[in-house]
Amino acid sequence: PSSQMQKVDKVDTKILTSTSVLAESNEYFDNKNTKKLSKELKISREQSASIYKILAECGVKDIEYIEKMDGNDVRGYFVHISNANNPVRLGLFANNKVDMVIYDAWVLYEDGKLKDNLNNYAIPAQDLLSLKVTSMQEIRKYLTYPQSAKFNDDWSTTKDGNGFILSSKVKYKTDFGQELKAPFTVQFTKNKNGFKAVFVSIDNAVMLKEDAPQKQLSEKDKQEVKELERLMGS
Repeated sequence: PSSQMQKVDKVDTKILTSTSVLAESNEYFDNKNTKKLSKELKISREQSASIYKILAECGVKDIEYIEKMDGNDVRGYFVHISNANNPVRLGLFANNKVDMVIYDAWVLYEDGKLKDNLNNYAIPAQDLLSLKVTSMQEIRKYLTYPQSAKFNDDWSTTKDGNGFILSSKVKYKTDFGQELKAPFTVQFTKNKNGFKAVFVSIDNAVMLKEDAPQKQLSEKDKQEVKELERLMGS
């Protein structure tokens, strides 16, 4: 009887262990993004749950749609998501396990390890429209005929720490009525009041460049300055 009880305990332990492992691997089993991956990649829900778990750890939120990369033998996909303006590149092994996850030039996941997070580089979609509109307003400030400005549809956007850098091209009229097309760059910082342009260049000519903020004087320094001013009679 005691040996039978031990066997039952071992079986129960195996069942509990396998159940907990299954639950952990399938924590995203009923997630809408998991279902979308399963349908579009034609893989099992368990496999897509494991894939989305890694994508979520990389900073991915909602998946909008998926495109397969060119090449019949390529197991790569462009995953368009809600919280970034550019797609994430997803590479899979033949067994549908994740090979790598890349956003622009940054590797987020590789060799079975999380390397970085999308949110360190991606500009949230809700911010991007505001940044583009503000960039166009900034560029128009430096044109002789601002109403003549026509902006490209293609933009390069980068998040740099707490700042954002946007680049594109603008077609505009000169003082002589000549129409030119030039590249431009606008760099922003973000504060509680929104976005502030700190650098603007058009055709490599710098139009705006804010100096770094000056170091704040200590109370001792302020007293010394006042004393010097008194001695100098100012």
